[in-house]
Amino acid sequence: MRKILAFLALFLLSSLAAAAGEYDGIWALDIPANTDFFSIHQQSNIVIVANLDDSIDGGGWDAYKGFINGDTVTADLLVSTESSGKISIQIIFTSPNKAILKMVACIPAKGTLCPWPVGTQLPMIKIF
Repeated sequence: MRKILAFLALFLLSSLAAAAGEYDGIWALDIPANTDFFSIHQQSNIVIVANLDDSIDGGGWDAYKGFINGDTVTADLLVSTESSGKISIQIIFTSPNKAILKMVACIPAKGTLCPWPVGTQLPMIKIF
């Protein structure tokens, strides 16, 4: 319950931002049979990334917080329904509607898994 409330608080706070960031919006992995969607919101140089996985195994969600430097966001895991531990991602925006998601670090807590293997790079596309 606490994780759900934290996610909702992050989502609501990010939607209150006065100015939209250049990459704000809903993104998806640009791969066949994708079930991962990302809500990206920027205020100043702070970025919140919420990942929803709607896979047939039950899916889940993760929330990350990080900073944007140029066209690259580096973010650390805040809360998750599937993972915990030290998990960091990068999102490299290659255009206003394309990006690359990279898993840069993952030391999962006991009993949890990494979302993707470290070094994995996945293409992303902006939906809206």
